[in-house]
Amino acid sequence: MGALLAVAHAQTAPLAPERLLLWQPVTNGSGYLNGFLRLRLAGELLAGGSDSGGTDALREALAAGESLDIAGYTLNPRLAAGIDTADARALGPRCPIAWFEVAASAGRPLPPAAVRVADTWRLQGSRVDVHLVQGAQFWAAPETVDCPALIDSTLAMLAGPEVSDA
Repeated sequence: MGALLAVAHAQTAPLAPERLLLWQPVTNGSGYLNGFLRLRLAGELLAGGSDSGGTDALREALAAGESLDIAGYTLNPRLAAGIDTADARALGPRCPIAWFEVAASAGRPLPPAAVRVADTWRLQGSRVDVHLVQGAQFWAAPETVDCPALIDSTLAMLAGPEVSDA
């Protein structure tokens, strides 16, 4: 979610950042919010509870101004509303972007949703350099997982020339 917030900032900041470095960026806030709300539902089921109406009921609670406790975090309704409406395709950053995407196996292409966002940003005039890296999907693991290829690729990009068109 941090990457999506950085892109939104880059679009509206009085002084555009020199460049953005995005690791596995969330491109659609609504889908991300649904996944986060599902954590709450899973927690309720594991605690012996029942289906509380699914994500629709949780969204209704947020719309009514209720904060939700999810996985040790309190989700404020205003924050949830901002996340829900965030869409990377509508946010053309005004700076070069180095986009790092981690794939579980070599040779996998960029996911279609990510291709659409990168292409849209390019059409809006942004320079986007996509780096596909093979490694563990650390953001989805319940334990701490390293992704050395991501770190190495990022350091190589930072040590090299400024981001170029890809």
